Amino acid sequence: MQTMSQLKSMHEQMMSELANLPQYRALKAMERFLSEMGQIYANEPPAVEKSAEALQQKLNAAIEARVGGELSASPSVRVTPYIPGNRVA
Repeated sequence: MQTMSQLKSMHEQMMSELANLPQYRALKAMERFLSEMGQIYANEPPAVEKSAEALQQKLNAAIEARVGGELSASPSVRVTPYIPGNRVA
């Protein structure tokens, strides 16, 4: 079993080697970017969701008005079907 000081030194050595890898640095940069964006947008209410919800409510109201208007309107004029035997040359 190794002592705590040896384990800490091994940990520091491994972290310094890991920090030299470009993939690790890119991953850490992405994590920092995402955390900063999260802090920026965490306090703001999502405006897109509010506008989408308002738009959906307007659409639902327009559809209901249109369907309600069609049901209460007078029946449409009846059109006679096309029968090929009745053609006029």
